[in-house]
Amino acid sequence: SPSIEYNKSNKAHSIKIKGSLSEPLTIKIEAEKGIVNLNLEISIEKNSQASIIIKRFCKSVSYNENLGISVQDSSQINLTTINDFDNESIVNQIKTTTLKKDSSIKQTDLIYNGKYFKEFLVNKLSGKGANSKTFIIYLAKDEQQYDIYTASIHEGKNTTSNMITKGAVNDKARALSHGLVRIEENASGSNGYETQDALLLSDYAEADAIPNLEIKNNDVKCSHGSTVGQIDKDKIFYLMSRGLSEKQAKQKIIEGYFSQVILELNDEEISDKIYSHISEFVK
Repeated sequence: SPSIEYNKSNKAHSIKIKGSLSEPLTIKIEAEKGIVNLNLEISIEKNSQASIIIKRFCKSVSYNENLGISVQDSSQINLTTINDFDNESIVNQIKTTTLKKDSSIKQTDLIYNGKYFKEFLVNKLSGKGANSKTFIIYLAKDEQQYDIYTASIHEGKNTTSNMITKGAVNDKARALSHGLVRIEENASGSNGYETQDALLLSDYAEADAIPNLEIKNNDVKCSHGSTVGQIDKDKIFYLMSRGLSEKQAKQKIIEGYFSQVILELNDEEISDKIYSHISEFVK
């Protein structure tokens, strides 16, 4: 598939896609030690379609990225981002997507590592009939700290958003996931949904899951939910009674917990990578 590689000497980039890509575009970002400051603009032109995979593999870095995505009328983008940092990296990411009339984005973020990982993700549904789906998987372990914010801002009429954040937290790690669905005054007929879920695998792990709604128009549908809890010990006992070890039982439960998002990927290679990380994550 077509690919683009970035390194620390490249500070800013602009990508324009017109028409339909027959294969996914892969953007690979690698860095080791030091400070990385990256500005990336992706524009999907009118009546276009694209699948893009962004792979970040960085070690011992202070990583700062500003990603802006513009999706023009009647266009679609399927975006998968793989964040594979080491335990020494400090990460700050800002991702803003603007969706025009009848455009759509489906984006999946996979967050595996980072000493401190902060993500600020906002979808602006500015055009009538715009649609966004956002799925986030995170695995926090050791003493990692994650701060994940997601928002869908409905500005156009008949817009639809769906945000699902699911994470697992182990050891002494801490995770905060908070989200917002905001319906502006002129966004009648819109529908927004969000859920924030966290699974605790240790008595010392901490997680907060905070969804929010701001509604300025009565002709809409909105809902949200959140859960924070530990693995059901009865489920572990049942699986162990069927011949699995405790680690294998926990692994199967976590795989099932993430299955909704993994199925959305529809990518066997990336799904296998997630299962591999889950296997390393469970102790």
